[in-house]
Amino acid sequence: MNIEDEEKLLRSAALQNANSILQARLRAEEDLLQANVELERKTKELDHSLAMVRATLESTTDAILVTNRDWKVTGYNQNYIQMWGFRAEELESISHTALLESITERLGLPEHHKVKLNSIHATLPEETYDLMELTDGRTIERYSRIQYVNGQNVGRVWCFTDITARKQAEDALHRVNSTLEGRVTERTIELSKTVDRLKEEIRNREQLENRLRERTIQVQRLAGELTLAEQREREKLALTLHDTLQQLLVAAKLRAEMLRGASGEPIAELAEEVRGLISECIGISRTLTGEISPPILRKGGLIPALEWLCRWMKEKHKLDVSLSVNGQISMYREDLTILLFQSVRELLFNVVKHSGVDTAKIDVGQHGNEIRIMVSDEGIGFDVSTTPALKPTDQTGGLGLFTTQERLHLLGGYSELDSAPDQGFRFTLVAPTAAPFSAASEETRSSN
Repeated sequence: MNIEDEEKLLRSAALQNANSILQARLRAEEDLLQANVELERKTKELDHSLAMVRATLESTTDAILVTNRDWKVTGYNQNYIQMWGFRAEELESISHTALLESITERLGLPEHHKVKLNSIHATLPEETYDLMELTDGRTIERYSRIQYVNGQNVGRVWCFTDITARKQAEDALHRVNSTLEGRVTERTIELSKTVDRLKEEIRNREQLENRLRERTIQVQRLAGELTLAEQREREKLALTLHDTLQQLLVAAKLRAEMLRGASGEPIAELAEEVRGLISECIGISRTLTGEISPPILRKGGLIPALEWLCRWMKEKHKLDVSLSVNGQISMYREDLTILLFQSVRELLFNVVKHSGVDTAKIDVGQHGNEIRIMVSDEGIGFDVSTTPALKPTDQTGGLGLFTTQERLHLLGGYSELDSAPDQGFRFTLVAPTAAPFSAASEETRSSN
């Protein structure tokens, strides 16, 4: 091969190499162009993502701070700047530690906050939550969470929420609830007391109603006893008039007829017999008058009437009665005067019928506005729970001790009984000396 052929071969080889290099360069430029296009697309997507993240950070009402693993500030939103009063250029150059120290100075318990942050830096918990009480009165809720990229810890996001208004509302609600609970407790106590008072009032009313029913029954029974006693007195009076006074008057009439038609018999003897019959009638009439209603009771009062009663019991029933009056006795109620007299007489009748003795005592005394009359004897006594003398009905005549007690109680008084077998009998009548008002004063008030 000559030199010319070699040169041609070399030129052909160089031309092929240059062509290959050009093709390679063209391919490299094309790949670079495609890479640039892809980079621009990725850059635009990243810018869009960053814009979306920024828009998201700015759209939230919370204050957001982002730090990397070295605790450098890598992001924040406008709310964070406004919440803590930093300038944007300060956040670009400040470390998270210095930033936290600035915030700590505004807290009410700075040392507690420092301990909390040191614990977060040391232990790197996944999440943290705490409340920050600021000296200006605000309450900030802080929440943080580690951020991972491809499974790697790349930093932490801090979220700050101003809950001052909510905290104030909760405190106000708590105070209202406490106040309401206090008021409910007070009202419950008041209601309980009211219920207790109502229950007590109901019990009192029930007791009063029971007493009223009892008193009604007693009054009805007393009315029946009084009716029966009145009828027995009428029958007794009718029997006395029929068997004694009327018979004597008939006899006196017959003697008068004989006296008018007498011719041989001595007139003086008949006249004397008529006079004796009439005198006996007068005596019986006076006795009936005294037994029914002694005139001295109306004219002389209680004490003279009791003195008369002592003499009358001696004459009629052979009962020796001694009367003892302690001090001055003032009795202004006619109804009680009559009742006390009748009661004493009834008690003396019981002495005659049941005591087995022929002596008795009457002790009268006044204590304040009460008069006390005790009738006693030294007889056989009796068991007060079984004696017939205290039963409602007294078949021997008179009102009976039961009726006496009931009538005395209805007129504002009461009685006391003390007796036992072989220990005598003591019955005390206690009555007010004056009524709250009299019939005359009632008429005066009515006319006014």
